Amino acid sequence: MAILGEDNSVEIAAEFKYEPAHSRKYLNIWPTKFPVVPWKGEGSVAKDIEHIRRSVTEGGTRTAYAILIDEGRYFAWRDPFPGSEWLDWGNGISVLWAQLRKSE
Repeated sequence: MAILGEDNSVEIAAEFKYEPAHSRKYLNIWPTKFPVVPWKGEGSVAKDIEHIRRSVTEGGTRTAYAILIDEGRYFAWRDPFPGSEWLDWGNGISVLWAQLRKSE
């Protein structure tokens, strides 16, 4: 997702991922499909963080976010990637949060 400025520059960019709780019985997700989100590799949380870093340091993005909503805390035991942190939202939900801003 991106929010553009008046001159069509990227003011804010955000990458979102969601890992549903694996214990939710009403999801129509086959058990072998978990985890839904890859931690590393193509299309992963690691790539999202790398992407926002590049968009700020090499591109014209002013502020960028990478956000993983981890509903069942499947990934929350892992060390956060450099530049990110785990936030506890309560009710068994953790969020991996990374924010980068272009220094002025």
